[in-house]
Amino acid sequence: CTHNLQINDYASYRGMLVISGISNISKQNDHIFTSSDGLCSVWAGTIDDLWNMGKPVGQGGPWKDDDVTANTASDPYLIGHYDNKTLKISHKSSNNVTITAEIDPTGDGVWMTYDTYTVKPDEEKVVKLPKGNFAKWIRFKSNQNTNITTWLIYE
Repeated sequence: CTHNLQINDYASYRGMLVISGISNISKQNDHIFTSSDGLCSVWAGTIDDLWNMGKPVGQGGPWKDDDVTANTASDPYLIGHYDNKTLKISHKSSNNVTITAEIDPTGDGVWMTYDTYTVKPDEEKVVKLPKGNFAKWIRFKSNQNTNITTWLIYE
């Protein structure tokens, strides 16, 4: 995503991509259609129109100050199609915590270990991930019960 706005819903309609959640105070744009009462606006265009807005950037992660259970995988998090990817890992344990990153390279649900990171107490480990599409999805596991953040930044 290249903005900090919430998309309420999206759909494909007659070959077009339609996105709701557009503010009625949005700039004049040939892709924005507003109801006659001004209470609802949608964006409509093609996938190529999205690429014309700039490359995808954003940030987020499957764990944000979450209490996690040892050896239980996080939800999968989309990592494919972003150029520059940085992973930041931190935790609130008084011990070292080992985080395993698993990837699904093709999006077919087959997971493999990508790397393992040992993070010290009060440390924020910063990892530059490879450029290009080395995986579609990523998820994480902790070796112990603790509170963890695995945050991804896409630039």
